[in-house]
Amino acid sequence: MVEDLKVMAPGKLNLYLDISGKRPDGYHDLKMIMQSINLCDEVNITITHDRNIEIISSDSDVPSDENNIAYKAVQFFYSTCMQKFSGVKITIKKQIPVQSGMGGGSADAAAVLVGLNVIEGNPVSDMKLMELAKKIGADVPFAIKGGTCIVKGTGDIITPIKPLENIYFVIVKPAGGISTAMAYKEIDNKKVFLKDKFKEMTEAVESGNVNEMKKYMQNAFEVVCSVPEVEWSKQALLAEGAEVSMMTGSGSAVFGIFCDLKKAENAQKNLQKKFAKVYLAKPISEGSYFVL
Repeated sequence: MVEDLKVMAPGKLNLYLDISGKRPDGYHDLKMIMQSINLCDEVNITITHDRNIEIISSDSDVPSDENNIAYKAVQFFYSTCMQKFSGVKITIKKQIPVQSGMGGGSADAAAVLVGLNVIEGNPVSDMKLMELAKKIGADVPFAIKGGTCIVKGTGDIITPIKPLENIYFVIVKPAGGISTAMAYKEIDNKKVFLKDKFKEMTEAVESGNVNEMKKYMQNAFEVVCSVPEVEWSKQALLAEGAEVSMMTGSGSAVFGIFCDLKKAENAQKNLQKKFAKVYLAKPISEGSYFVL
């Protein structure tokens, strides 16, 4: 039995995000196009035999107790799938910024599920693992699946589409963060309804046509979460030559799309003089994956 495993946990960007309403169970119905990127957290999983769950993160802002979604993933996996628990240490090397809307916590939880399933001899099928994932968090199923996908429902209905290629993302994470819970509260209070551009955006993404994509990209959270730092970041990216710029998820990270690598590299270099956290990334076609 493998007792130590490294799992890569890719971040994500929302190329389209709309919310069609609140369900009776309190969750929201989502309509999204999501993209995995090669900016990854590194999640190391070790069986300890001390019957404890230990979470260690390189980022002090990440909780190390049951408030960490990766902790919950350990608890849920063993209580649901296994008859005994030996103890687990999770060491997370963070690259995905926290409170960014890039799904870092969900990616870590997905990596834990994938890694524990491998360590324990694959007691759970891929389909069952996805079922478990959606009970842990809305973005966790996509973090397992990865790639370029239409995501609907509460995040549990995932349909892969033609992979997005030959573009680059420059991502700026402003100093401020946006609480996901507060962002949803604003959505409910302001009752924002965007013009439905989902079909057109899906076709644009599948064709890889950035000129078409920039006509239809939209994020409902960006409308209700009016944060000056987000707008400054968008304008800075556009000034550096981004084809289009938008906030991802509930924020506060903002990404710009570039069709030329050199232009993207220059933009990253210039923006690092203005912002503390600037990343260059590209689309990838997978979610959590382990490294032997």
